Amino acid sequence: MSVLAGLVTLSLLPSAAHAAGPNLHAPGQQVERIGAVASGGVRFQRYQQEIDGVPVIGSQATVTDAPGSRGDLLIDRTRSRLPSDRPSAAIAGSRAIELARDALGVRSLRGPEAARLALLPESGGVRLVWRVTIPSRDPLASFEALIDARSGELVRSRNLLQHFTGSANVFDPNPVVTQGSTSGLSDSNDADSVALTNLRQTKTLERLDASTCLSGQWVQALRGPGDTPVCRASRDWTDVTRHDPQFEALMAYFHLDREQSYIQLLGFTNVMNRQIVVHTDATTSDNSFFDALARDITTGTGGVDDAEDAEVIEHEYGHAIQDDQVPGFGFPDEDSGAIGEGFGDYISSAMSATFTPNPTFDPCFAEWDTLGSGDTAPVPCLRRVDGTQTVSQGHAACGTEVHCMGEVWSGALWAIRNAIGGATADRLVIQSHFSLTQDPTFNDASR
Repeated sequence: MSVLAGLVTLSLLPSAAHAAGPNLHAPGQQVERIGAVASGGVRFQRYQQEIDGVPVIGSQATVTDAPGSRGDLLIDRTRSRLPSDRPSAAIAGSRAIELARDALGVRSLRGPEAARLALLPESGGVRLVWRVTIPSRDPLASFEALIDARSGELVRSRNLLQHFTGSANVFDPNPVVTQGSTSGLSDSNDADSVALTNLRQTKTLERLDASTCLSGQWVQALRGPGDTPVCRASRDWTDVTRHDPQFEALMAYFHLDREQSYIQLLGFTNVMNRQIVVHTDATTSDNSFFDALARDITTGTGGVDDAEDAEVIEHEYGHAIQDDQVPGFGFPDEDSGAIGEGFGDYISSAMSATFTPNPTFDPCFAEWDTLGSGDTAPVPCLRRVDGTQTVSQGHAACGTEVHCMGEVWSGALWAIRNAIGGATADRLVIQSHFSLTQDPTFNDASR
């Protein structure tokens, strides 16, 4: 009944439908027939509500006109009681395109942009907007943006590219946090175990492209030294367990895609809004890194495979974020290196606190990776983000080692996060990077 409630059957002869048009919610002077097609002996007609020749978004009707006088169908999404006159535009279409490109972070195109006037129904009337379409190459997207034709405000936007989803069972963020302890957990040379298999969680892999591989809008994940693609026609990898080299690629895809999605949710369409390539299990060393020249991420297999711990993956993406905002960030000043490492630890801890909150483990970085390296502490932390050291105290304890000094910076950021709230602090911290040079000091970054 709920489906049928929105449908009205008509008894219209084809000639009557052609001559007078259907009886719609919208007044007749606001309705234009915009298309007709025949299929299987049935004629389908489409109508658009317009005011002064400008289409009203989401206000169409279709008539299914079958032979004879019975079985015809009207689906009417037009609106009554809209104004008879439309507002006037205060900005040009070319200016609307510029505003949309800036708001969406479009850096290059793969086709011509366009802007057309439209009316967006709102409570009590309509808003005149420019409907801007942008076939973007970088980032890869087909954007539709509605720009208020009077104020220039971005009203809403969406990506018209069709994306696919997949599924996988992965750690989130890692087995230690999920279990809440290290009890019974061991790397055992990358072997499967009942405990580790059961600690995987089913996740949807969003924004995949049409390739059937781990390649999507924001991430491409490859495995092994040979950069082997990870592909399945079904896009269902739920049977993959940690001993399989595909597992690390699945981890990287899911967690980096979610990290960029969170950045977008914070309001940033101009921070790493591009596809990054991740080379998982590509080195045998116990090390992972972001390469500022290639602008990609590589993870190692020493100890626990690094990409089995989401916080390691997210830390490296932190470097990519800063390099995207300030190309060449972190060179040559030692403070900037520590700021980079501290932010990487901070953003990975912020991701855990946002999606898998646990006060015991949130300020602790890379528990599973650290356990696999031989740390048997009840809460094994490669580093912590809740320290209280000053810069001078940090230098006394660390010298100039950037990872150690990074705890000074992450501690300051974490204190801010606890004081003003997670999303607010995360937005503030990321926004602040735009103010920095390649080699900021602690004083610069604090200001």
